Amino acid sequence: SHTGVLKAATDRVRDDLAARQGVRSLVAAHAFITGGGHAVVSDSERDLRVGGIGDAPAAVFDGIDYVALGHLHGAQAVADPGVRYSGSPIAFSFSEQTHEKSVTVLDIPAQGPITITLVPTPVPRSLITLTGTLESILDDPATASYADHWVRVRLTDARRPDDPMGRLRALLPHTVELTFEREAPAAVIAVDANGVPVTDPLAIAEAFVEHVSSTPPDDIEQRLLREAVERVRIGGVST
Repeated sequence: SHTGVLKAATDRVRDDLAARQGVRSLVAAHAFITGGGHAVVSDSERDLRVGGIGDAPAAVFDGIDYVALGHLHGAQAVADPGVRYSGSPIAFSFSEQTHEKSVTVLDIPAQGPITITLVPTPVPRSLITLTGTLESILDDPATASYADHWVRVRLTDARRPDDPMGRLRALLPHTVELTFEREAPAAVIAVDANGVPVTDPLAIAEAFVEHVSSTPPDDIEQRLLREAVERVRIGGVST
């Protein structure tokens, strides 16, 4: 197991330390280590699952003065004293937009407590996620203040607007991710006044437009649908 492998390695470290009286010890490890609290994970980390077990307890490092961990991108203490993730110096996904990126500097004296200092790292651009309809985002006076951010936009428009990325980038040039997150439309079935399903191709096409866009087709869309159905009928193509 993951825990077994790490314990075997640290047992060898402890055996070596036993023959080196009066020295301090530091172990650097790339692993998913858990302590008394909840580890802060992000979407950009690889799965380290080994043998069906993805994590190991901090107790495998008992007896080590400081454990410098890599893997999780958010700087965090796993266990006291001195089992910590330094975190990545920059964000690798929008799931890290709330992280305070830093470099960990250690002062390890011959005796006594280890001093840990977090030095903030310069971040080229901050990350921000904006959620709402396209018009509400573009009309919000605060939106312009994010022009120098990496931007993720989640649009909730009932119908997909025209050229949303182009319009967003005109105001937010560093928009890099765009998703549509409107509520899933309820099923729409083409039926007549008595609730009986219809077979008319135009009625079915109009019901389909309403299903995927959450609103009935407008006048232009109705005209285009009628023209398409008529062309198929005139051409003798079976519908």
